[in-house]
Amino acid sequence: MPKKYKFSLESVLSYRQILEDKKEKEFSEALRELQVENKKLEKIKSDISNAFSTLRKCGQNVYTSAQFMAYQKYIRALQSKQHNQMKQIEKAKLKVNQKRAELIEASKEKKVLEHLDNVRKENYYHELEEQDKKFLDEIAITRFSFNNQPDFGGI
Repeated sequence: MPKKYKFSLESVLSYRQILEDKKEKEFSEALRELQVENKKLEKIKSDISNAFSTLRKCGQNVYTSAQFMAYQKYIRALQSKQHNQMKQIEKAKLKVNQKRAELIEASKEKKVLEHLDNVRKENYYHELEEQDKKFLDEIAITRFSFNNQPDFGGI
């Protein structure tokens, strides 16, 4: 019974799988962070919209100029917050792209080893098949030789 195929770089392949899994988690976390930052931006935009709506209502009612100025200051602060949040989103997008590139690289490195494993496995089983063929050919030749020996009449 021939021995079973064992990939000599199995430990390296396992390590690369662990690295790929880690990079996949990091990428997922970066995506989640980007989603959180986008939700924050949507909240800020909603706050700005509500503030403008309230400010328009103030124009219809009688409010002091101090109240009017306070709303304008509040809106400017929200717009500044929106600008800063957009910067945070850009940073998060850069991080997502970086983590995506790292994940792709880790996947490539693992796939190279998987391909090598497949090639070696095919070669191993092909060689076993060739050995089996040789063995069967030897048996056939031996049987043919034995069956075709001249009979010397009981000598």
